[in-house]
Amino acid sequence: EHYMWSYARFLMRLEMAQDSDLNGLESYVQEKVKVGDFQSWYPIDKALSLETEEDNKYSEKDLRVKDLEELRVVVRQCTDGSGEQIKNVRELKAGMKDTRESLKTMELVLMQLQTDVQKKADQMAAAAAAAAAAGSTG
Repeated sequence: EHYMWSYARFLMRLEMAQDSDLNGLESYVQEKVKVGDFQSWYPIDKALSLETEEDNKYSEKDLRVKDLEELRVVVRQCTDGSGEQIKNVRELKAGMKDTRESLKTMELVLMQLQTDVQKKADQMAAAAAAAAAAGSTG
């Protein structure tokens, strides 16, 4: 019942992935594979179709319902996280717009200040030149 190519792809992923990319189960299997221990994780002589009615707690139907419940939880968490991210992006964009406007205002104020400082420097230079001219004639 087990699809051997799924296991082959899984083993290839373990071989190619970096340790930091693996989850706990994948890391566990990777360590077992490194030491040649396939029996501890590969389902040998185990399949859902081989289970008896007494072993019903892990029936295929129960697993599917459980998996769907887990999937719903994950989807809900992703949705909540996405909503929070969208809110953060909007706040960031608004903050950037405010910052951009403030920078433009500051740029205009600095340009005006530079013009005023230049005028004052020109006036002082003219006054100094006039005083020097009056001092040399008198």
